[in-house]
Amino acid sequence: MQEYLIPDGMNSRNLTANPPQTADETLVQSVLDGQDDAFRDLMVRHQTGVYRLAYYWTGNRDDAHDLCQECFIHLYRVLNRYDSRYRFHVWMYKVCNNRCINWLKANRRAREMIPFSHMTEEALDIPDKAPGPAERISHMEVRQTLLDAVQRLPEKYRVPITLRYLEELSYKEIAVVMGITVKNVEIRIHRAKKMLHESLKGRLFPEPAQRVEPAVEERSSKEHV
Repeated sequence: MQEYLIPDGMNSRNLTANPPQTADETLVQSVLDGQDDAFRDLMVRHQTGVYRLAYYWTGNRDDAHDLCQECFIHLYRVLNRYDSRYRFHVWMYKVCNNRCINWLKANRRAREMIPFSHMTEEALDIPDKAPGPAERISHMEVRQTLLDAVQRLPEKYRVPITLRYLEELSYKEIAVVMGITVKNVEIRIHRAKKMLHESLKGRLFPEPAQRVEPAVEERSSKEHV
């Protein structure tokens, strides 16, 4: 994982370090109390998720990296507005999602689309229970095909389905992040699944078996009499 720029005034500790698992909310309060190093711990913990969110919107690794930095700098500046009614990572995604939307409005140029499966090395991780090399390769190919199909979805469908199945947010949390109703989240995820099923039909999902018309069979039988 690449290291991200830190807001001015903070020490340059390596972001790849593993901070103790202090609660997010405790770290937020520490930052607000003047302990800037606590924000770095929040970055270490959430940089992968924020990068993925940025990638969902940009479809481009370089833009996603730059946007991820912007998101963290913005989070640092607005941290005093944290709404404690929500878990920190839900509020964080909401703030970053809005930042991504603003970025997209300002960058309407044609985007260089890179396969979704290449956005992070973690995207192709295979569970340890995979039985062998052949099965691992097959699993990797299926996952890559699925992630690439997700990347081709329109933003309004791509973001909620990835927040649900990659970031594991609840429908209610996704509604908070995106500023829409839970019902709209359900509709968008349902439509995203339908679109994925259609685009992957014959690749990951079998084509429906074609029925042979009885009349054809009867004519064929008569021809052999």
